[in-house]
Amino acid sequence: DLGPRVRFFAMCSGWRAALRITLFVATLPHNVWVSATQMCFPDGVPEEKRKHIVLNDVTMPVGLWRLEWDSADLAHELALLLLREQLGYHAVQSGSSDSTKYGVLALGGCFLTKNATTQCNKSNVVTHHIMLEEWAYNAYSTDWFLQNLPERTPDMLGSIGYDGQEEVYVRQSEIDAGLKLDGSHMNFYGDYNASWKEPWRVFDSHLDIAVSKLRPCSLTDMSNTVEMSSVRNLFDD
Repeated sequence: DLGPRVRFFAMCSGWRAALRITLFVATLPHNVWVSATQMCFPDGVPEEKRKHIVLNDVTMPVGLWRLEWDSADLAHELALLLLREQLGYHAVQSGSSDSTKYGVLALGGCFLTKNATTQCNKSNVVTHHIMLEEWAYNAYSTDWFLQNLPERTPDMLGSIGYDGQEEVYVRQSEIDAGLKLDGSHMNFYGDYNASWKEPWRVFDSHLDIAVSKLRPCSLTDMSNTVEMSSVRNLFDD
């Protein structure tokens, strides 16, 4: 076990609507996503009969912020499907990111700059309303909203209904090599202790990486103080 079990949550922006949503498990064809016009349910609400929501006198569709990994993609598509065909609302993907923290801020009409400065639109009109599958252990703090824009603080709706597990994947060839080298179990984090063992001998050297495949740090998250802050907090680097 190389990683913690985590619970996924759904979050929404501060808007309120008199809706009751019943979630259920549906089976969709692999890699087939349903468009706004293509119908999935035989009794679904057609696009021309769907409603918009009205927030601060502005008419708009329900905006879902998509998180960019496979299981979140599936939850996102199912939510779009239910909102459109079962609840009868216009719903769109309003934005996306590969990190929860950007989605949480988007629900409040804000974003993070490269130097970790939080910026928000001056209007009270927020076009991002729902985000699914936030990782509980990586939940982005809402303290900033509570102190600066309490009326925009996103709401945690609770568990999405299933747990996940994050791990490091190690190929069988490296696992076999560790056992042959000194009995190290490369699928167990304790055997990566460099004070006792030499786990690096099982893997390729950094010198084996083609320089042409590397990018300058300035073009990666290595220069993003927001993304790297968790490393600093954990290891005091």
